[in-house]
Amino acid sequence: MALTTVHSGKQARLFIAQQTAIGTAVSDAVAWATGNTDGVITLQPTGDLSPADLGGVVRNSEIRAHGQRVKKHTDVFVSQEGSITTMPFEVLPTRHDIDWLVYGVMQDIESEAASGTFAKIFTIDRDTTQPDFGALSDLTGGLLMTVTLDDPIASENDQLKSAIISELTLSSDPGNYGGRLVASGTFFSGFALDHDNNLAPATTILPDTDYFNHSNLTTKSIAGTAVVVNSWSITVNNNAQRVGSDATGDAQSYAIGIPEYSITGEFAIKYDSVTKDQVNAFLAGDDVLLKFEYGSATADGSLVVECNAAYTGHVKEFGGDAGMFLTIPFEAVDDVTNDALKISIENGQDRAWI
Repeated sequence: MALTTVHSGKQARLFIAQQTAIGTAVSDAVAWATGNTDGVITLQPTGDLSPADLGGVVRNSEIRAHGQRVKKHTDVFVSQEGSITTMPFEVLPTRHDIDWLVYGVMQDIESEAASGTFAKIFTIDRDTTQPDFGALSDLTGGLLMTVTLDDPIASENDQLKSAIISELTLSSDPGNYGGRLVASGTFFSGFALDHDNNLAPATTILPDTDYFNHSNLTTKSIAGTAVVVNSWSITVNNNAQRVGSDATGDAQSYAIGIPEYSITGEFAIKYDSVTKDQVNAFLAGDDVLLKFEYGSATADGSLVVECNAAYTGHVKEFGGDAGMFLTIPFEAVDDVTNDALKISIENGQDRAWI
């Protein structure tokens, strides 16, 4: 009975699926019946999931001149036509889904190998503009996703159609989640929310467990010099906006990277003879190449994050339990030689994105 039934938020699950056309959700029940079929993937949340944020729904409430001093119900107007819907998330990425998250926010894939570990390179640099979301099958197409929050009550799923990721933060700290890499961000859609979707993803679609552990970082370097890193994070914000409206009020496209792709971050490194002069780079306005690598190049499970950083500050920490560390915030810049951001992934998955 409804009055006595109790649901747990831990029963909810979060799924993403690759679309083949803007405005067309992945709704085929067969595609959601088995793990990793047609690009259906379940993400591993760090805790409780967050529902769709309806703050972008069009709502107008103004009293009209209609013979009384209190609002009538007809003074309130609510519509999803012309609206945006977002959904925040925080997950533990793995080698089988990290490429989805990276491509979802960067929307610029430079290359993808056709065999072996299917190496993929994503960049934001001087040549980056934005994809043509109406041409998903070629190099300029970008990645659109159907995002489904599987609700404990059947037929009450939240589903975002033709979603991208507007902001993504990758963070690594040995003191959080067992040292596993964390991906947090926001799914963004200019299409009406399907708030009572009855799609039923199979219970056999399980999260991957090939995590990226901070203690397994194989490369931690500044301008090619190895350093001891206590933590690091990087945030990509593509400043997504919906563009236009079709006959049903849904977005015709998205604008991203206007006025810019904002890439910022922060890392904490041990203060020693190697790092003592990092303040000079900040004061001189120099840019340096940061590199954080899991695994080894050309090997399955490899993740390499390279950021050409211009420091935006410099803090010397005297009170650390593990000795003195430097905390350095930064922003990414392109210097013609180095991309502002380059992320390389090898995960044995043939996405056929290009």
